Amino acid sequence: MSFRLLLPGLALLVALPTLAEDAPDADAAAWSDFCRRLEAAGHQSLAAGAARTPEDRAAGLRYLAEQVAAAVEREVVARELAFPLFRVGSNQLKRWGMDGADAKYQLARVDGEGRYRISGRTGSARLVAFQLFRSEPRYEAFASLSGDALEVGADGEFELMLSANRPAGFAGNWLALDPRATDLLVREYFGDWAREGPGEFRIERLDEVAPTPPLTPDEAAALLTRIAESFATRAPMWTPRNEALRTQLRNRVGPPLAAEGQGLANNVYGAGWFDLAPDEALVVELEPPEARLWSFQLGNLWWESSEYVTRSGSLNGDQAFVSGDGRVRIVIALEDPGVPNWLDPGGHREGQILYRYQDAQSVPLPSARLVKRSELAGVLPADTPKRGSEARSAERALRSAHAALRWAP
Repeated sequence: MSFRLLLPGLALLVALPTLAEDAPDADAAAWSDFCRRLEAAGHQSLAAGAARTPEDRAAGLRYLAEQVAAAVEREVVARELAFPLFRVGSNQLKRWGMDGADAKYQLARVDGEGRYRISGRTGSARLVAFQLFRSEPRYEAFASLSGDALEVGADGEFELMLSANRPAGFAGNWLALDPRATDLLVREYFGDWAREGPGEFRIERLDEVAPTPPLTPDEAAALLTRIAESFATRAPMWTPRNEALRTQLRNRVGPPLAAEGQGLANNVYGAGWFDLAPDEALVVELEPPEARLWSFQLGNLWWESSEYVTRSGSLNGDQAFVSGDGRVRIVIALEDPGVPNWLDPGGHREGQILYRYQDAQSVPLPSARLVKRSELAGVLPADTPKRGSEARSAERALRSAHAALRWAP
């Protein structure tokens, strides 16, 4: 390539600072304020997280980047209320709030004063649930509809109305739209990852709303402020809960509790904390609950789910091996112990344990026992089979195939 051909590009690079210098002072000030707000909130979140290992520190930096992206998406979408759309929420590549490893989340921004129709086909998920909520200044759940309460046609087709009051003469699926609600969340939970797949969901606004006007410079500056404020709220949101688990339930599992303003009303949730040395394992034992679906999964210090597609960071009732005595033993260990029901922390020495019982008729309390890995053979029942590399590869292949289907565009 000749030097002469490079000259136009070099001229452009030289001109770039001039373009920045010509930007209006107010715009530059708005951007600088935005960056300072992000920096301050990020520093605060890192300090509160108390990461002790390189793995946790690295996860913290990635977590902040993910939350900046989430805050940008949330506030940009918030402006467009005339044409709502479903978008995929937390998943294996965009984690927040201990997303369920068995779940597909879809979100649509709603106006608490609007009227909406949700329609589509439910697919073959074990459980489909709709819930209205707001996440700021704190997460608060409102009306929900799930499971058998959702009326679905023989072919899986359905219609759901959202409005402040039930439409006159309408006897079908309806959710009361609380004026404080900002989002509609659709959850699909999958038990049999080899056979169950997602549905199709559409949302339309029924009351007429004027098109969103173009941004003015002042409104764009205000948008940056809201993004920074959203990030400052989201990033440290789970730190107090993390610290409570870390202090109160180290290598223990707490009792199952009903959701209080979060999650679904027909679910119960339990939590714990693991803190392991390389030669240790935490054995969690329980009688399987009578439930539509139950699951255990791990998370890190930032309330992010452990890797559950390319690693076994989760286990549900369909995947679990049940011993001859009817009980399930889950083994949490940093290295593969070569037995069923291994929960892989993905290199994190400590973190969360979260379990869900959905539509449960019984709510057994799990127990936890810290042992040396060399003692596992004496702790697990004699009928516990071995799991070698081929079996692990098959498990990962199944997880990956289902995830590709679950999140396909």
